[in-house]
Order: sequence, then C-alpha cells, then structure tokens
Amino acid sequence: MLIKSCSFNGGQQQGVGLIEVLVSVLVLTVGILGVVAMQTRALQFSQESIYTSQALMMAYEMTDRMRANKGSEIQYLVNYGSDVTA
Repeated sequence: MLIKSCSFNGGQQQGVGLIEVLVSVLVLTVGILGVVAMQTRALQFSQESIYTSQALMMAYEMTDRMRANKGSEIQYLVNYGSDVTA
C-alpha cells in the first residue's frame, strides 16, 4: 500500500482572508457611523446658532425701538396677571 503524502501550502491560512475582510468592513462601518454622528451634531449646532442669532437680532431691534420712542415708556410695562406674594 502506498501512502500518498499531500502537503497543503497555506492550509492553516484558510478563512483568514475572510476574517480580515470582515474586520476591515467593521472598522469602516464604525468610521462611517462616527462621521454621520458628527454631521448630525454639526447640523444641530448650526440650527441652534441660527436661533440664537435671530433672538439677538429681535432683542436689538426691540431695544432700538424702545430707545427711539423714549416718550412712551409706559407702554412697555407689562402686567402678567397676579402679583407674587412672599
């Protein structure tokens, strides 16, 4: 009986390429999710900045109107209903 000896070149390397691809896809996915999260936060901060600048412009406009209309200070008094008691 003849025994045939086979030597597998790289027999221990089977499946390693697939694992490397899966790890690289995982790293790429985490990176893309990080970029998406940063973009979302940037949009939120941008919208908040727009709201803040609009509020400041409205406040400056009201202040300028009050300053220009000095004779009517009584009109700017506001009664919010009931008085606060201690």
